[in-house]
Amino acid sequence: MTIAVIRNLNNITMEGSASSINSRATAIKTILLAAWRGKLTNEEWENRIRKVLPRGVNGDVYDLADCLLKQALIGPVPNQLFISYLKHAVQSELVSHSAVLKSISNQPINLRASSLLYRTSPIVCLLDFLKSFRDKISCHGTEIECLNLCHSLSGLIHWLLKCILSTIEYIISSQSQQPQQQQHNISSTLTNSSSSSTSTSTSSSSSSTVANCAGGGNQLSTNVTGASITNSTNSNPGSSNQLDTTLGIIDLCTETIHYFINRPFTKSLLFINKIEYTKEFKENILKTVQLIQQELISCQQLQYIQEKVQHLNILHQLNLTFNSRELHPSMVAAQQLRYLQTHRIRSTHITSGSNFERRIQQYNASQPSHNSSTNHALFNSLFPLIAFDAILRPARLNKHLARQIVIITNFNSAPINMTYCELIRVCLIGLIDAKGNSKAKASWSFFTFLKLPRLLIELNKVVVKSSGQPVTSPTDPDHAINFINDLKQAFERLCEYSPLLDEAEYKCNCDLIKCLIKELMKNDASLIQLKSLDCRKFSARRQNNLNNSNNNPLGGHMMLKTEPVVTSMLETLNSQQDPAELFGILTQSCSGISFEYTLSAAAATGRLHLFVRLLIEHNEIYKMPQENLTNPRYVQAQALNFDITFLILIYIAQRYGPELIDKEHASKATFNRWYHERYNQDTCFSCPSEMLKGCDEEVVASLINQLVSRSKDVKTQHVNWHDVCFNLPKVMSEIINAWNQGILNDDDIAVVIERLRSRMCFMAVVASTWLQRHIRNLDEDDKPKLIHFLNCLTKSGQHLKQQQQQQQQQQQR
Repeated sequence: MTIAVIRNLNNITMEGSASSINSRATAIKTILLAAWRGKLTNEEWENRIRKVLPRGVNGDVYDLADCLLKQALIGPVPNQLFISYLKHAVQSELVSHSAVLKSISNQPINLRASSLLYRTSPIVCLLDFLKSFRDKISCHGTEIECLNLCHSLSGLIHWLLKCILSTIEYIISSQSQQPQQQQHNISSTLTNSSSSSTSTSTSSSSSSTVANCAGGGNQLSTNVTGASITNSTNSNPGSSNQLDTTLGIIDLCTETIHYFINRPFTKSLLFINKIEYTKEFKENILKTVQLIQQELISCQQLQYIQEKVQHLNILHQLNLTFNSRELHPSMVAAQQLRYLQTHRIRSTHITSGSNFERRIQQYNASQPSHNSSTNHALFNSLFPLIAFDAILRPARLNKHLARQIVIITNFNSAPINMTYCELIRVCLIGLIDAKGNSKAKASWSFFTFLKLPRLLIELNKVVVKSSGQPVTSPTDPDHAINFINDLKQAFERLCEYSPLLDEAEYKCNCDLIKCLIKELMKNDASLIQLKSLDCRKFSARRQNNLNNSNNNPLGGHMMLKTEPVVTSMLETLNSQQDPAELFGILTQSCSGISFEYTLSAAAATGRLHLFVRLLIEHNEIYKMPQENLTNPRYVQAQALNFDITFLILIYIAQRYGPELIDKEHASKATFNRWYHERYNQDTCFSCPSEMLKGCDEEVVASLINQLVSRSKDVKTQHVNWHDVCFNLPKVMSEIINAWNQGILNDDDIAVVIERLRSRMCFMAVVASTWLQRHIRNLDEDDKPKLIHFLNCLTKSGQHLKQQQQQQQQQQQR
């Protein structure tokens, strides 16, 4: 059954097959009835429900939470059996948190029923049930599911506010009716007493008897009146006991709202709901808060209730807008959230602009310099961020990463020197955890020794800029002194982690602190004063570790030596080079593990973008035949330069991500256009037939003749390689059609494969890129033949030779 998630205006609903949903919903109701009759346990009930639900689908599609709540609240007293089933469904994820919150918010509020128990029991039961799982409210699904949870939580807050408003209105109406009812009871009692007294006096025979009877009548009148007043007072819902019971609803509702407002996750959900549904947020939540305040102001006798609902004013804080020009909006939101969470603001509105920033600065200045809980939270926030960038996004620019780190620092209210220390500690732990000489080990090594010093410098710039202080120059003496002091404090705090430093320095075979200080001073001349950092108390320990350590090829000194290689490569590519000499340099530099180290060093130093741009320029230069080159050796080198730069660019894009290939200039450069239109999964044509449009028939015919004819060979001199890139898919389509029709046999296809792989390597890449998309659209019976074709294209020549030798040896045996 296909489930489609549709977002319709302010409601998010789930739709599927109507008949299937109705049949399963009926089966669920039957199971609920059988469970109530048989008093099944939670586990037995869950097993029966899961047999009805399809695999991978929870009970939200069939409104399981709503069905359970309706059955639980159908009588005057909530059915605890169904409440226990609902609790178990939430714990076992049979229903989502958003569905349960939405079902609670849809329950009616009836405070004018005849029975006090019927009025208060459902609301108290729902609030107790909500309290049992509110700590675990979370969302790990899609964007639609997160928005659904935001909308459901906002509806719950609105329902709680309506409960408070209804309770206050009920108390006011009860107190206004109480004097009128008492007066009516007194008057009716006096009338009955008067008629009884008259009847007694008429039947008497003597004046004394009349006087005595009249006195007795007055005494009876007084007693009856007092009893009536007492009974009316006790039966009135505004009595003290009933008033306390009704006020208990206000206590539970306000405590629940206070919890959701002060928990960071639910506060963020409410803020997202305010952004997504601004009009609904104002009309429902903020308007209800205003109505509650108006009711309290209109009745001065309810001053004691005002103290219970004072903190509802904090809902107005969610209606703030970002007015700060200096700070990023997400940073301002994090600061506001942290400020609200720490100080528990109840009725004071946070001011925007400079006043709010000044209060934030005062709060940050009042925090202690070292806090174990803050230290722990900061490390837990930084480690996944740095690990993701070090291993999966090593070419990411430092300025983007620095902004994220500043947001995390402000959210945790941590001093910047603690952030510097935790960043270094994260890198050291990453170095220790990486095993052997793996790629992860190399990624952590280059990040620690080359990228981390530059990241610390960039982080200081972002901090200075976010503080709003004017910076006259990057090497401002005042800011440099502050940066140096923060770094000194960070290194001193780092020296407290002695076992961590011992293990990291043993594996890297170098003095980590000295290497980092050297790189910092190398990239920022204003940090020359870091030489005075006193690390002598650890010199003996560090010296022993260096003497006992083995020769690690991924040590710190090795990482630092790769940076000059990157500089040399960039100078070579940026200068005028002979085509043959350039091909020799590229061939030599792209062999072995040294090429990986060169790219990693370029990514860590932020120069991989420049390296890619220079390679694209050379690839663009050598795509067209140059008339001034008459030497055949140079003409051949021109084709080989196009081929090798194409392959290097493909590898870099695979290893470091497509963002390195500029999409804005895709129409200018051949490689950029081919990569984004034919190769990149996010931007290329999904249909292989789209790649065949606009091909030059003459170029296609010439390429087919070169690949198929055994008397000719593939031309590599005076060729427009741009035309080859964009016409080769059409050539492959024609060859496959001829193969399927029997025009070409398997031997002819083997010749085509050999020429595609052996002459120009980029041709095999272009051909296999189209071929794998073509295979996706074929039937299962037609795929094996072309999959073998694709495997032969992508395997190396040495691997194929080994297979041929093994086959020949088996035939000889």
